Amino acid sequence: MTNQFPTLFSPCRIGNVEIKNRICKAPQTTGLSHMDGSVSSRLVRCYEDLAKGQVGMIIVEYAFVDRDCSKSASNQLGICDDEYMVGLGWLADTIKNNDCVPCIQIEHCGRQRFLGPPMKSASPNPWPLMYQRYGQAAIPQELTIAEIHQLVEDFGKAAWRAKNAGFQVVEIHGAHGYLITNFLSPFTNQRKDWYGGSRENRFRFLEQVFTRCKEYVGEDFPIIVRLSGTDYEPGGMTTDGSGCC
Repeated sequence: MTNQFPTLFSPCRIGNVEIKNRICKAPQTTGLSHMDGSVSSRLVRCYEDLAKGQVGMIIVEYAFVDRDCSKSASNQLGICDDEYMVGLGWLADTIKNNDCVPCIQIEHCGRQRFLGPPMKSASPNPWPLMYQRYGQAAIPQELTIAEIHQLVEDFGKAAWRAKNAGFQVVEIHGAHGYLITNFLSPFTNQRKDWYGGSRENRFRFLEQVFTRCKEYVGEDFPIIVRLSGTDYEPGGMTTDGSGCC
């Protein structure tokens, strides 16, 4: 292993955060939070065990940023209100106490809301799986400009909560069919305003989210973005440059 990957166990940095090795645990939903999205003891134990495995950084599973439509599934972690910060602090401290860098992923599920309607997205273009399950009720409402601006603020406040709870890195979820992907992909974004059409317009929401998060946490705090190279949908994102990326 060390011959093939000689730097795997050497320290690295993301911005000003030093990580003891190059091993990162990617975000993966556990369904171990309380029903209201608050941190539970079983969630903390899960991440404590992962941190004890000598991973350099753990990206804690996706956390929803508002109480409206961003929550994707039952027992999903929440970061949409200050009341969650005590539990999030407990979780971040547990990871740090095991010599591991805690990162948290913040998200809005967009049209991929497994809880069913109401759903909101860039355009009223349903996810086929949800449409099969819920029919017309699965057609998402197109976000208004005012709602988009509010979500930009919600992401920013979520990043602020993460930092103040003790997380050292924040990851913005812009992949896997969730809301930011719905804006990026020309298949799911048929808007005619300055959030749709050209690639520059389709990236605008993500750019504003990223910028607002940085304004809340400061330039020296690391923020990373998870993106999909392709969404495997006709006329969607591709890696050859013909779609989003």
